[in-house]
Amino acid sequence: MFYKRASSKPATIQQQHERQQHCQQQQQQQQQQQQQQQQQQKQQQKQKQQQRQQQQQQKQKQKQQKQQQQQQQQQQQQQQQKQQQKQKQQQQQQQQQQQQQQQQQQQQQQQQQQQQQQQQQQQQQQQQQQQQQQQQQQQQQQQQQQQQTCARKTASCMGGRHAITPAAARCFAAPQQQQQQQQQQQQQQQQQQQQQQQQQQQHKQHDRSSTPASSSAAAAAAATATATAAEAAAGAVLQLCTVQHAGEEKGSPRRDEDSSCSKPASSSNKRKQQHEQQQQHQQQQQQQQQQQQQQQQQQQQQLDVYEYMHAL
Repeated sequence: MFYKRASSKPATIQQQHERQQHCQQQQQQQQQQQQQQQQQQKQQQKQKQQQRQQQQQQKQKQKQQKQQQQQQQQQQQQQQQKQQQKQKQQQQQQQQQQQQQQQQQQQQQQQQQQQQQQQQQQQQQQQQQQQQQQQQQQQQQQQQQQQQTCARKTASCMGGRHAITPAAARCFAAPQQQQQQQQQQQQQQQQQQQQQQQQQQQHKQHDRSSTPASSSAAAAAAATATATAAEAAAGAVLQLCTVQHAGEEKGSPRRDEDSSCSKPASSSNKRKQQHEQQQQHQQQQQQQQQQQQQQQQQQQQQLDVYEYMHAL
């Protein structure tokens, strides 16, 4: 503001007062302006600080978000790894189960094959036994026919008046010896078959060391029994015929009771021994039963021959 230059006249009090007021007003305005400027500066500083704080907060939030994302990713990876491990374990378990099932199937197949083989062997044995029984029956029939023809020939040739010669007795006992030899061969074949079966079944049954020894003992007993039976048959023919002719010459035909009674007693003892051997093994029972039947048949044949010769 421009003021008029004061006149040379001295200023009045009023004018001085106005000037002071005007100066005060200017000072106040300047102060206000300064205050405003200061306030503006403060506000600007506050704004800047707020902006900085906001920026820092945003940065921190971003960091936290990144960290959270990383943690989530790690957790997901861990879960995936766990799942993969579980899947691997399950696969391994399944493979093991499959292997076990395959092994079980193979074992079952092997067992079935073994059972089939055993059944086939049993069938073969049954067939062989049937064939042997048929052969024995045929041999018995042939033996009876030969004995009857031999006895008739000797009786017709000698006329029933003279004692039968040892040659005739051997003729009578020859079929029995042949049959006994054949029976020995059959028994040996049966024993060999039984031993083979026992060797095949060793993995299922306990070893029985007494079986081969008992089977060989049974074979030896059968051989001695057949030999003694053959000798007894030949001796029985001579004894029966000589007794018959001696009775006819004296006029008092008689029966040799001592010789006929002693043989069944010895055979009964043999039967007891055979019965004890039967309890040791089932397969020996069949052989011993066959031997008993053979001895009974031989005794019956001897009695039949005696009655036939006595009737002549």
